[in-house]
Amino acid sequence: IVDLSTNKQQKLDLILKISRECKNCKVLALSDNPSVDLIIEIMRAGAKEFLPIPIIKNEFFEAVNKLILEFGEQKKYNKCKIIKVELEKLHWHLTLHWN
Repeated sequence: IVDLSTNKQQKLDLILKISRECKNCKVLALSDNPSVDLIIEIMRAGAKEFLPIPIIKNEFFEAVNKLILEFGEQKKYNKCKIIKVELEKLHWHLTLHWN
């Protein structure tokens, strides 16, 4: 999960690096100042989902569930993953389990 609210270019580069070097990784991008151009840049860099900040809880969990399903289709043998979410304005810790 990448928050592009600050250091936009650095975070776009990070998304691009993750998507090139870790084909199984899924990126959820966030921004407190979304624009059509930014969302296009984010998706071209390799993010699979985008959400605007402030985050709506249901939309966040829906996006995370989509990524889990997509990841689960590729890696059915994984039993558990821990995802640490750190945002400028919010700190969440999630533990996601699936078989």
